[in-house]
Amino acid sequence: MALLILDKDGTLTKPKSGGKFPKSFEDQVLRLGVVDGLKRLTALNTRFGIATNQCCVEAGFKTVDEAKSEVEYCIQLLAAEGIAVEAAALCPDFDGKICHLWFCDWGSWQEFKHEFFRKPGGGMLNLLAEFILGDQRDREFKQYTGDRPEDRAAAVSAGFEFLEMNVVFGSNNA
Repeated sequence: MALLILDKDGTLTKPKSGGKFPKSFEDQVLRLGVVDGLKRLTALNTRFGIATNQCCVEAGFKTVDEAKSEVEYCIQLLAAEGIAVEAAALCPDFDGKICHLWFCDWGSWQEFKHEFFRKPGGGMLNLLAEFILGDQRDREFKQYTGDRPEDRAAAVSAGFEFLEMNVVFGSNNA
């Protein structure tokens, strides 16, 4: 069994409005290829998590509750397509010392503090692996995909294999 953690903005979703980032939780759609790619991996018993930097919270562009709503809406979009996300993590600060974790078994968010959750560090990815895989986290195959250089660096930092988006979603991921 494998674990694939995915970046949200620019990897799983894009803004409906055409901007760089969503203006509200409903201003996002799944990118082309996401549903087919994740359904293919679901058939191979892959488990999924989401890791997202949300420094826009500390910058004052949105609240932490608005950032959480965006992640929850993304999870709902995927669930409507039959794709289950087991956990999601968001880091709202530039220093990366805070991580909000949503775990399907809880159905709510919990805050964690650590020295470095923010990507390109591997803290968020390792926290998700711990909650999704539990005691099996050192034996399972762990992968991460994203659209930015810090995503690749986070995978390396956490000891995950980095997968290019076209490998996961196909070459037409727009």
